[in-house]
Amino acid sequence: MDGTCQENVCVLGPDSRVGVDIASIEEAVSRSECVTISLPSGTFEISDIPINRTVRILGKGSTPTILDANFESRHFTIEDGEYLHIEHVVLRNGSADIGGSILGKSNAEINILDSEIVNNRASHEGGAIAFPSGGTIDIENSLIENNKVESIGAHAIKGGAISITNGDLSIDNTRFTNNGLQSHISEGSTIPASERTNRGGAVYSRSTGSLVKIDISYTEFDSNWITQTNETSIGTDNFGAAIYAERADTNIAFSNFIGNSIHLDSSCMS
Repeated sequence: MDGTCQENVCVLGPDSRVGVDIASIEEAVSRSECVTISLPSGTFEISDIPINRTVRILGKGSTPTILDANFESRHFTIEDGEYLHIEHVVLRNGSADIGGSILGKSNAEINILDSEIVNNRASHEGGAIAFPSGGTIDIENSLIENNKVESIGAHAIKGGAISITNGDLSIDNTRFTNNGLQSHISEGSTIPASERTNRGGAVYSRSTGSLVKIDISYTEFDSNWITQTNETSIGTDNFGAAIYAERADTNIAFSNFIGNSIHLDSSCMS
């Protein structure tokens, strides 16, 4: 799809102005002059685009702008210390081992505004978003839905929608619906029961040092879940159907928690 780049704003599609042709989102992100990328409505297929500078991606707003990874990769990897802003965009069908839609490397930052992150998958942590090495996640006026971490035999899975370690998390006026963790331990597994951990059906936050900050306001957590099925014995660590927070200065205000649940099942149970 053709587009233009003008005054640090790249516009793809029928709204383009006279200027330099921009053929794809990947090309726009790769061009240093494109600080803001404006997308028309429609569906764009993308595959793990690296963010190695400050980038703002804006959808149409009135009609959906969908970025679809077709379960072949995540959508974006934010490199060390870099910043990504997403607005009026749907991120769907991402898949990876960590961060099914977005992976933030050391001290990365992301702001998600008026967007939807839906139907993404991971096998270890962060069904939608994973920041395993610090950084900042800021989400406003958005929908986080149907994301999950699913694993067979993993020692620990966490953050059905969001997993962040040693970083700060701010969420405002957002809905988390039907995000979860699903693990299965097969017969003959050598993983000790004490290490079969599932934490944070929607959100996982942990610090290994000083306290991190979690601020949540005007947000709903609805029908998020943890499910563990075993052919041996039930694991001992299943915490936080909606939120798991460890060593965090946590402030939750004007928010609702509805129908979040933990399900344990074992074929060895009598």
